[in-house]
Formats: sequence, C-alpha cells, structure tokens
Amino acid sequence: MSEKNKGLRATLLDVEPSIVVKFDKTQGIQTWGDNNNYPTQMRNLIAASVTARNCIKRNSAYIRGKGFAFELANEILVNQDGQTINQVLGDSSKELAYINNVFIHVNINSEYKITSAQIIPSTDSRVGKEDSKGYAGKFIVYNNWDLSIEESIKKGDFITIDRFNPDPKVIESQVQAAGGWQKYKGQILHIKGDASRIYAEADGDCVVFDMDSEKKAARFKNGGLRKGRFGARIYMTQPFDDDYERQAFQNTLKELEGEDSQESIIVMESNEMSDDFDTQFKMLDLSSNIDDKMFEFTENSVARNIRRAFGVPSILVETDSDAGIYGNSGELLKQAKLTHWEDLEEQRSLLINAFKRIFTRWVEPLEINDWSIIPIIQDKQATQ
Repeated sequence: MSEKNKGLRATLLDVEPSIVVKFDKTQGIQTWGDNNNYPTQMRNLIAASVTARNCIKRNSAYIRGKGFAFELANEILVNQDGQTINQVLGDSSKELAYINNVFIHVNINSEYKITSAQIIPSTDSRVGKEDSKGYAGKFIVYNNWDLSIEESIKKGDFITIDRFNPDPKVIESQVQAAGGWQKYKGQILHIKGDASRIYAEADGDCVVFDMDSEKKAARFKNGGLRKGRFGARIYMTQPFDDDYERQAFQNTLKELEGEDSQESIIVMESNEMSDDFDTQFKMLDLSSNIDDKMFEFTENSVARNIRRAFGVPSILVETDSDAGIYGNSGELLKQAKLTHWEDLEEQRSLLINAFKRIFTRWVEPLEINDWSIIPIIQDKQATQ
C-alpha cells in the first residue's frame, strides 16, 4: 500500500463473529472473546436490535414456560434476594436465551447440603485454568471484565469459586483448600448449550453483522429524519478575515439548519472563490438518494436472518404484518406456538436436569415427584 493510501483503511464493524478463547496467564482465566467481553458485546447488540430483542423475549418465555409444576417452586425462598425456585428458573432461561451459558452459584453447609442457589451473570463469570486433562475446576467471578466500571482489571477483587461437584469427599477437599468453611465460597454449576466447548456460542453469534446492520439502519434513518434530509452539505466561501467573522457565519448556518443538523455541515474556505457576489458562495449538497424499497429489502433480510438464528417463527414476532396471511382462524399461529415449544425442549431439559442436581440436595428435603415445566400454552390458548 502506498504512503498516500495508508490512512484510508477503515473498520466496518467492531464486533467479530464466533468466540475466541485463550488462556490468560496473568488473570488465570479462559478469555471469552477477543477482548474478553463477548457476553457484554452480545447483550449490547441484542439490546439495539428490535428483532433480536423480540426473539430473546420469545425464547426465554418458551424455555421457562409457566415454571415448574410442583407447588414448592413458588413458595421456597432459595437465596438472599428472596427468589423462589421458579424465579431462579426465569433468570436461568434469560441467560440461556441470551448467551447459551448459565452459571448457578450454590452455597453448601458442613453437612454437604445446598443452602442457596442464585444466578451469576455471564458478564461476571469466567472459567479458570484447565489441567492436563482439560478440566477446569475453578471459576473466577468479577464484575468488571468488560471495563465498564473501571479502566483496569483489579485481581484483588476476583472471587474464586469451585466447579460444581456434590461428592462430599470433593467438597471436603475444596473446603480444606479454601482454608475452612468460613472461607469456602461454594460451587458454580455451569450449564451450556454445547458441552464440548469451554463457552457455548450464543444463538446470535452467526448474525452479529445482521443485528448491527439493523441497529445502524435505524440510526441512519433517524438521523436523516431529524435533519430533514439524508446526507451532508458543504458550504464553500472566500476566506474569512478573522475568527469572529468565521464564527458568526457558522452561527448563522446553525440557526438556518437547526441544532440537530450541525454535524452534517462542512464549511470550506477557498482562495479560488470569485470576488463576484454570485459566485463567491457555493453550497454542495451531498444528500444520499435514499430508496425506501432498498431499506425495506435490507431490513426484511436482516430480520429474517436474525429470526432464523434464534429459531423463532416469523409469525411469533411479526404478528402485525402476518395477521392477514394466517387468517382469522389462527390455525397456523397455533401450530407455530406448539412447534416452537417443542423446538426448545432441549434447552428446558438442560435446566430441568441442573435444577434436579441442585434441589435434590437441598438443605431441607423436598419431596418432588414432578420436575416438568408447565407449557406456556395449552391447546385452547394457542390461538390467543
């Protein structure tokens, strides 16, 4: 590349698809993404994409259903925040829908019984060092991996917690290593959609560019509407005599264009401008020729890709536009709801098995015979 063109490089997107995992010796963790902030990046992208947000909301609801069927799920308080089992299930469903990873922290007493259960956000959780067999027995919990609170990582604030293993011998070994029960931090049960990986990829991983495009399209259109037109303008004038004259001219433009338009105005002074009043001032309009059909095609395309990535039928998130297609009977809507419920059976099974492992070892014996999750819809409700 020539010296002239070296400054012309551009970065189109600051989010790279797929997870990069490396062991960081300094911090003693398996990094999650290039900058170790994959969960935060995914959440930010999803939050800015209307289609992705709707898909997450839908999937989370279809994973948790109406909660566990047994009555105690809505009665027993299982952590210091006063959450019930079903509320922890709700938090777990959201994490699974967002990032395909769930971290449940449990405290354990000296009788090797579990006394509390609570979700640790994926943004705070990192897997520790692996041994020679690829087993990582520790998690490092910290609330500033993404540097959103402070500009530097403080290892002194790290909390090291053991991986979940209910075997009393293993627990006793962990307690001794921690320096006794008073210093023991409990265990973390890591649930992930892909057991073969250190961190499972989020469902939205393959459509990060589409989610970003949806966000940028909305921002671009909003900017154009607020400014009254799409694009920018260049005003060319003769050189001003001093800064006072230059500022006065810019203030006049600001009044004419409006406060919101000042970022789309460029003022250029040129010695080549004529002394003739008719030609000493020029305005070049750089407005984009916005094609509504092009926008519609792009938005529909990225929305379709996002829905496919999250596995959500279009009728469940595009009910207004699809209402005429599916008719008054709603038979296809009913079938879509039932099918989507079945499609998320694997995710519900992951959580059911995890909750069984925890609450069959609860400090107070729980007589639970039915670990099923109540369907979010019944046949008669499917058309509602």
